[in-house]
Amino acid sequence: MHKTIRHLTLALAFLVMAGCAVDLRPGSIGSIGWRQLGSGQVGPGKDHDQFSVGADAGRFRELRIEVRGGPVELTDMVVTFTDGSTFRPNFRTRYDERTRSEEIDLPGDRRSINQIDFTYSADRSGVMLTVYGR
Repeated sequence: MHKTIRHLTLALAFLVMAGCAVDLRPGSIGSIGWRQLGSGQVGPGKDHDQFSVGADAGRFRELRIEVRGGPVELTDMVVTFTDGSTFRPNFRTRYDERTRSEEIDLPGDRRSINQIDFTYSADRSGVMLTVYGR
């Protein structure tokens, strides 16, 4: 009886810890501390979109991009901080359906983001591009 209770206690502790480490809300990327900063449908063809973020969203050290619904090629990304300075990560990347980027480190310490501009090419309509910050 004591072994069964001990095993159940260990299993429950594991589930509680796993629940704390994984964000199971819809639209989350499953990691502690990531917040959705913007999301929108992109494509088809080449286009440019802007996600307004604002200082009230918080301060961030890194970004991550998630793509669902089809492939997207990001050709440019410009992050504009609330102080007016900008950051342009040096990449040109094609994301396949249901993939996400590695962390994109922002310069300096935690920064407030005013907006994020993207230039991209998508093969079809209905592709969802989402940006997270942490």
